[in-house]
Amino acid sequence: MKKRYAFYGFRDEDYRAAETWLEGWKARGWELERVLAGCIAVFVPLSCPEMRYTVDLVPARRREESQEGWVERQAEYRQLCADAGWEQVGESGAQRIYKSIRGQNPVPLQTDPELEQARFQRQVVRPAVESTASVLVTVVLSTVLFFYAERRAVYWFELLLHPGELLALGMIGLGLLWQLYKLFHVCRYGWKLRRAQGEVLPRPSLRGARVRAWGDALWLPVLAAALLSTLWTGNLRTETPLDPAQLAEEGRPVVTAADLGGITRTDDIMWQEGSGLLSTVSFVQSRGLGGILYVERYDAATSALAGQVFRELEQKADQDETKAILCGRGEGTAIPVEVSGAEESVLYQYERGEYLILRRGKTVVRLMADLDFTDPALLATIVSQTKLGA
Repeated sequence: MKKRYAFYGFRDEDYRAAETWLEGWKARGWELERVLAGCIAVFVPLSCPEMRYTVDLVPARRREESQEGWVERQAEYRQLCADAGWEQVGESGAQRIYKSIRGQNPVPLQTDPELEQARFQRQVVRPAVESTASVLVTVVLSTVLFFYAERRAVYWFELLLHPGELLALGMIGLGLLWQLYKLFHVCRYGWKLRRAQGEVLPRPSLRGARVRAWGDALWLPVLAAALLSTLWTGNLRTETPLDPAQLAEEGRPVVTAADLGGITRTDDIMWQEGSGLLSTVSFVQSRGLGGILYVERYDAATSALAGQVFRELEQKADQDETKAILCGRGEGTAIPVEVSGAEESVLYQYERGEYLILRRGKTVVRLMADLDFTDPALLATIVSQTKLGA
């Protein structure tokens, strides 16, 4: 026998829209045979033009009721439906899908609108509110615990350096918005039912119901793909020999220990990571006699983004782990500094060194060392070598 398959996927709150959908298939000459796995509707050619559909919510299990008692009560309810002229042809979630028994004039399963409204509130609205509240509480607590556990500075702009992680977080954020949208729809429809006041109950829009059905079906695969992308991309940070000439050729010039009066080394390494929005190169060098220089350059897609990087680095300077290792912990002392060629500059002095941050246009440069960054000649060299004044 010729059959057709279609995605069912209606959410419990859209069970009345499912009736409209099934009637649409009937108008095209198809009737529902069964529902596979609660989401795939199997249709066969229509055998009885007078056939009708109804979708009902299975009676909720009472808290004090045993599993056996609940199963028995469902069986009794199915028999009640059969006596009323309906046979069950499928189920999905809490929904039970019935079509009229051939040759019978079925009696509506729900004749009391107020009872149906109360059941909708109990079986759909309350679980939706509880589920959304649980998700939001979990996310909030996880975020709070993360920041409590992370004693080091957490820079939001670093998300732009890892596209895979940014995509995964974006998908989680969209998931929260999707959850809130579904809760909004459930509550709004529940409110419409209450406003009906015993009249003909409204039906959800079929188009909106299909959007919610497909949204739920596609959400988990898309989220899984986003999470897997973080594994495929991995950590995009690369480690290569330090090559200032190559960096200058790429338009990302840096200042080295040799430029600031230190020694020249050929075995220094640099770390690079980033995306089209933000990229960074950083390295640590010995200046000789125990002196250490740390240099990091950020190149952003826009000046506004570079400004955000500068502000975060400035605001969280005392918490920065790299700074703590090279310059010392505790609160830094702000030192007034004017840097010709830089649009923004800040300098902090710590127990073992100084911490300098400069910005011009789309570029941010930060340096840490036991050097006197208030020295005009030193600052001029930094600006010249990094092309901040260009």
